[in-house]
Amino acid sequence: MEQLVAEDITFSSTVLSFGEDGAMVEIEGLPAFLPWSHWQLKPEARSPELLGTRLDVKFLDSAPKRSRIVVSHRRVVLAALRRRRLDRQAPVSYTHLTL
Repeated sequence: MEQLVAEDITFSSTVLSFGEDGAMVEIEGLPAFLPWSHWQLKPEARSPELLGTRLDVKFLDSAPKRSRIVVSHRRVVLAALRRRRLDRQAPVSYTHLTL
């Protein structure tokens, strides 16, 4: 599990339930906790229609002794923003310089 956290892989999860502190999702048969601070879903948007939907997440933390996995959707969003910003940066061209 620690290797999956270190490798920063994105997984598709299924939303199972909501709680006061976050949501429970399922990743390849394993339950995982998704804190609200790592989903940034407004309370009024936490509706039963989201149950069973797919959500991309990255591993945030794992405690194998406690059989606990914590995931983050925010890390997926930030990685996408970083990639988009890098894609927008124009490559440096030196053809206009006179030596």
